[in-house]
Amino acid sequence: MMQPAIAATLGIANDYNVFVFGDAHQQWTDSEGSIAVGGNATYESFYARMDPNSPLPNQPTSGGHALVVGQNLTFNGGSANGNVTVGGTATINNVNVTGQVNQGVPLGTFFNQAEQELKALSASLQSLDSTAVGSSDYQNWIFNGTSGLNVFDITASDWSQASRFQVNAPSDATVLFNVTGSGVTVTNHGMLLNGGITNRKILFNLHDANAVTFSNYGIQGSVLAPYATVSGEWGQINGNLIAANLFNVSLSGTAPNTMQSNNALFAGDLPEPNAAVPTPALLPSLLGFVAAMRKRHQLVVAG
Repeated sequence: MMQPAIAATLGIANDYNVFVFGDAHQQWTDSEGSIAVGGNATYESFYARMDPNSPLPNQPTSGGHALVVGQNLTFNGGSANGNVTVGGTATINNVNVTGQVNQGVPLGTFFNQAEQELKALSASLQSLDSTAVGSSDYQNWIFNGTSGLNVFDITASDWSQASRFQVNAPSDATVLFNVTGSGVTVTNHGMLLNGGITNRKILFNLHDANAVTFSNYGIQGSVLAPYATVSGEWGQINGNLIAANLFNVSLSGTAPNTMQSNNALFAGDLPEPNAAVPTPALLPSLLGFVAAMRKRHQLVVAG
């Protein structure tokens, strides 16, 4: 049965190319849209471009923000095409900032609200029944969708072994991948979209994950991993990236390599969360309940 699809978004984070609740450290790469980091942020030879719609309520700077940091910022080399707002100290050297720099701005409520809302949304999406299954031809997986919301359940192991995902769906479809598994490693992986669907209508929900590693990858869609530390090299995510922490460090131990974020912001239709946004005290029990009750479906391998 198709799930009811209503226009629901990624909340406060929807207009940010990258939204991190904790810390971020990136080098030698760029983000095509706005970035928000709730903890400490370190950027080196980094280029941040603003999305003109990036919201930051009740703050002194009007217009779009290239970078919002809840605690301390260290930024050495690069550019920030827009405003920079920092809750703590800002150490900025050899960086071309085209907007204003604001320090000591209270940002706790902004990030706390987003974290609660997005964790609740992730749990709610994970509880949805799958509407279809994918099939595989060796390492190539095919997902056929129809108009409206399509929900596919996949495991971290399925994703790590696949070299390509092919999504066939019309332009009025939304495709949700619910990914199960605490550790997600995606290597040498690409995606092909057919039938009119775009990367703005695809969302990977990694509710279970606490560690996510990407290497030599091209993700067509947004990634919601609210409990995970995400790291990677040599690739790009064409959509929103939401995570607990973010590091683009070289897996081989040499200089960090590119981990690009492209500003294809999520514009699909999702069901409203099936419960009110929990308070911090109620969040663990709610998530445990959802995890215990949800149904898990495995991909069917064509054979």
